[in-house]
Amino acid sequence: MTQKYAMETFGTFFLTLAVIFMSFPPNPLAIGLVLMALVYLGAHVSGAHYNPAVSLAFFLQGKMRMEQMGIYWAAQTIGAMLAMGVYAFVTGVSFEPDVPIILGMWTITGFEILLTGIFCFVILTAMLLDVIGARHAGLIIGLTLAALASFPVGAMFNPAIAFAAMASAMVYGGIFTGWELIVMYLAGPLLGAVWASFAFDFYNKK
Repeated sequence: MTQKYAMETFGTFFLTLAVIFMSFPPNPLAIGLVLMALVYLGAHVSGAHYNPAVSLAFFLQGKMRMEQMGIYWAAQTIGAMLAMGVYAFVTGVSFEPDVPIILGMWTITGFEILLTGIFCFVILTAMLLDVIGARHAGLIIGLTLAALASFPVGAMFNPAIAFAAMASAMVYGGIFTGWELIVMYLAGPLLGAVWASFAFDFYNKK
């Protein structure tokens, strides 16, 4: 069991490094390819969630217990925060995501719900159904993230990375703080996971 949690920390750490170091200039394809590699590396160990929203979707599908989901969330957050620490050490500043504030809080929240939901829906389909095949799951998941991350709407899809960025901003004096960010980047993706689970049931369960 410890291996599962260690893999979630490990995978989220490297995924977060990819996100923060490949965001300026934006390189969503590279981020997606890193996720693809991490899925192949860890799917047989922990399921390769690397994201609290994904873990919530699997919990809602009855694939993990609530206490296990809580430990996954903690492991993922630790991994993301370690990566933020590396970024701050290398650059001397906290990571500040490019948030298009002009869109407004509720618009960005809506995109977080919509796009994270699609992402989780794809992951559930790739991981839980036989129609795709395990050999292709990592490729599909990685390319899906690359495609969704190309939308210029400020979505992050991952509450662990968002929380770590907020914590880093508080420690290193950044501006990525505020209750609006909690709504957009913590609540939004989790709500996306909820609708993804319901959609998966609707389309695939008889």
